[in-house]
Amino acid sequence: MSGLNDLIGSLEKAQTGGHSGSSGGGELGDVLGGVLGGSGGGLGGVLGSVLGGGKSGGLGGVLGSVLGGGGKSGSGGGSAGNLMATLGPMIAMLIANGGLQKILGSLRANGLTSQADSWVSTGENKPIEPEQVKQALGDDQVAQVADHLGIDHDQASQVLAEVLPGLVNTVTPDGKEPSQEDLDKLADVLKGFKPA
Repeated sequence: MSGLNDLIGSLEKAQTGGHSGSSGGGELGDVLGGVLGGSGGGLGGVLGSVLGGGKSGGLGGVLGSVLGGGGKSGSGGGSAGNLMATLGPMIAMLIANGGLQKILGSLRANGLTSQADSWVSTGENKPIEPEQVKQALGDDQVAQVADHLGIDHDQASQVLAEVLPGLVNTVTPDGKEPSQEDLDKLADVLKGFKPA
């Protein structure tokens, strides 16, 4: 599955310093944009929209506080490296060991087939509400994310509702679910991101 292999290669390159996570975008920006649903080209645009681009609350507010931004401008906490160090292990936890198949199966079993199928397909991703995330994934998985990010369960549901569509879309670039071997390889790479 070349699309997922390209993603893994880009992450490995970014992780080993093959990309300067500063401002220009490139591979890490594209990865972050795909996973986080960013629409702009460069890394600056992705991080700006994700980490608070003029809006309070939402994923930007939650991640801003997790990454140490806390609504303050000029803090270095919102760098791409810190974002990947924060989200990488969480994403790895979600997709490793059959996690993607469990998530998609749980969504489908809870009446969210159209959302799950839209994320896997190459078309537009349908949104999911935080309450639907709680219902489909269960309290234990939401609690794991909350504990990992140091946020409450409602915020974790909100983060998952915003991240899951882009995450599933990013790891299914060809419109098909990848092999578990490929997902585990991606999870291993994501676990390796460390704060700058």
